[in-house]
Amino acid sequence: MLPGPLEDDERFKGHDGSAARVAALYLRRMTRLRHMDFDQALWQMLCLCSDPRRVYRSATYHRGTKHQWARDDPAFVVLIAYLLLVSTAAWCIGFGRGSPLSVLSLALYVLLVDFVVLGAALSTLAWTVANTYLLLPSGGRGGRSGGSGGGDERVEWLYAFDVHCNGLFVLSLLLHVLQYLLLPLLLRRGFWPALLSNTLPTTAWPRATPTLMLPGPLEDDERFKGHDGSAARVAALYLRRMTRLRHMDFDQALWQMLCLCSDPRRVYRSATYHRGTKHQWARDDPAFVVLIAYLLLVSTAAWYAAALSAYCYLTFLGYNELPFLRSTEVFVFPVVAIGGAYLVSVVLAATSGFSCTWLVASIYFTDAEVATTWGV
Repeated sequence: MLPGPLEDDERFKGHDGSAARVAALYLRRMTRLRHMDFDQALWQMLCLCSDPRRVYRSATYHRGTKHQWARDDPAFVVLIAYLLLVSTAAWCIGFGRGSPLSVLSLALYVLLVDFVVLGAALSTLAWTVANTYLLLPSGGRGGRSGGSGGGDERVEWLYAFDVHCNGLFVLSLLLHVLQYLLLPLLLRRGFWPALLSNTLPTTAWPRATPTLMLPGPLEDDERFKGHDGSAARVAALYLRRMTRLRHMDFDQALWQMLCLCSDPRRVYRSATYHRGTKHQWARDDPAFVVLIAYLLLVSTAAWYAAALSAYCYLTFLGYNELPFLRSTEVFVFPVVAIGGAYLVSVVLAATSGFSCTWLVASIYFTDAEVATTWGV
């Protein structure tokens, strides 16, 4: 005998400012699954993976219709909790903890500590920083308006929690789901596996790779430049080149990566010279693509760096959408520290075989469970 979806809607929109009252209404709605819009929540999850700005732009429309920035529908939070529950069960089974009690205990720990407690702490920290240091005196930025935003408008705590949940979803996909699928590769221990998993391939890779019985680098070069316009033909030639590591210019690819961090225009200016010599604007050497793929799929440290950086970026987008905030770039400043930690992990991998995946797995499981289950 709970109120219908509209019975407490006005109370939620027109609350008296009490955080306890808003939290009580929000928790009350979480018990009514039939009244949640899971289709909208799933659509937002898809957009977070493809066009996250679209999710935050919808908050502006929500502000105009519901007079609040935060979601009033807890369907998104429920889906994240379900994702964490299922992924935790999969991790338990993967590490040999298949008993229902073990799965339940770890799932409760992840939901209550990692999701609720840590999420509330991070949301409160961002909420405090935004309301203390980032508010615009005029309540608007460049003429933008978020509905009825005035000079006294402040960030809602529930909106801060929404922003955290958005970033947590992408982070969970990378660390809870995709990382789980690569555990047999990422949990290898020892100097060389850790070094290879935390660093980019060097130019020694092509020299150490056996020669493949494929056409030489010039044999299909003219076919690549003078193709007949068939996308399938160009793709086939490009994929064929990806199998020939000895013929890739990894030095050039690494130089371009460094330039992208310091002078990205220099990389694109080189495309002009490439056009003059190879009669095409695109790279014909897949070394850059191979390095990126290796960085994302193999490097454990880069895996965590990418996930945490994505969380920071989505947090920045969420607060940048609010028209009464300024200098929201502070939310991407942690990316610098994340990059520094990644460089440290590369050194540790080279000196002691450090692996981020092993470190995190040892927090939830014992070293004996990891070694026994995965044979590392």
